[in-house]
Amino acid sequence: MNVSQMLKESVLYHREKELHSRFRYLPMVRVKNAYVVLDVLLAKLADSIGWYYNQVPKKDAHLKKQILSLYVKGLDHFFLIANLKNWNQIVLTSDEELDRLSDRKKTKYLSQLYLAIKNMLYDSYFNHNINDLMYSWKLYLKLGLSDLGLTKNGIAKAFNQKYGQKPLK
Repeated sequence: MNVSQMLKESVLYHREKELHSRFRYLPMVRVKNAYVVLDVLLAKLADSIGWYYNQVPKKDAHLKKQILSLYVKGLDHFFLIANLKNWNQIVLTSDEELDRLSDRKKTKYLSQLYLAIKNMLYDSYFNHNINDLMYSWKLYLKLGLSDLGLTKNGIAKAFNQKYGQKPLK
């Protein structure tokens, strides 16, 4: 999983998308919108997984695909936020660090992990704190690689299918 390449593809994708859009947003509005979209994606991911319903999660292929898709969209919006705030360095993660995150013990209470990600995400926005975005990014990676059992190759493949270099129309 080449995070640096994924960041580049995300930036190119969003620049291309903006060029073809009828709307032109001020930079501060683009940042706000990216945070809101990431917030909504996190909520959709939590809803898809359903861990807060106190029930055994379903194990069907369609749901797994949906979870991977939502997770990849979330990654993309972390990249977008980091880029819009000129904090790209915090999302550049080595393969060794990704391996360490995937080897971490699964979180017992996913609701607590979810709330921690959101809390730090909000703090990064309202307090302009780069460290909070970095910590929420790392927790998000851990969520995918450890808790959801997604693989680096699976994430990279899904990301490239959605955001890889292809012209937008």
